[in-house]
Amino acid sequence: MDRVPPPREVLTLRGCTPDGAFSDALSQAGKATGLLGDVCVEVWDHQGPVQWWNLVDTVVIAHRPSRTDPSLVDVVVGAGVEEEHAWSATPPESVYRR
Repeated sequence: MDRVPPPREVLTLRGCTPDGAFSDALSQAGKATGLLGDVCVEVWDHQGPVQWWNLVDTVVIAHRPSRTDPSLVDVVVGAGVEEEHAWSATPPESVYRR
């Protein structure tokens, strides 16, 4: 039996400096959305990640320059959200970093 997908949500990721596949999804000229797949969002302190969420089947809905810093981007995504409960453990190997 397939695993039940997590509930989908619309999220705004503020103040991003996207690179790699994340940047590619934002730069698709003429496309309303960009597909990102699975993404890990991390909250860092001065030493490393302290909390993270996995975004499943992530789709970019919109993006715009950040109001606080025009060199950064605010990105609106739709995704299934899986909260990781083992925050003291090692984070996933594949992550997008801001």
